[in-house]
Formats: sequence, structure tokens, C-alpha cells
Amino acid sequence: MTTSERIGREVQEAREAKGWTIYRLSQESGLQETHLRRIEEGRYNLRVDVAERAAKALGITLKIG
Repeated sequence: MTTSERIGREVQEAREAKGWTIYRLSQESGLQETHLRRIEEGRYNLRVDVAERAAKALGITLKIG
């Protein structure tokens, strides 16, 4: 599993644990829904600042590595 896939899985699990839709996470993080879908699917080689925005909105700390 790649780092992007691991981050995507962690973001998706945190979002689902909050009962949030992609739309809600988009509103809270300021990131586009399409962008968030790609992150969750591990299809986006995201920058650290983008990952931090999603994590901050979810109230989580990403664990990488």
C-alpha cells in the first residue's frame, strides 16, 4: 500500500467515524469534493498542506510511515 493510499484510508475512516459526507468535509476543509474523493481513493499524490487541511477539519493527526 502506498503512502497516498494509507493517508486516503485514514481520512476516509475519520470522515465516516464522524458521520460526515464528502460534501461536509469539503465545507469544513475548504477542499473540493472531487479532490477529496481522489485523496480517499489514494489516486492523488497530495501535498502535505492539503493533507493537513483535511486532517484539521476532521480533528485528527495523520500518521505517515
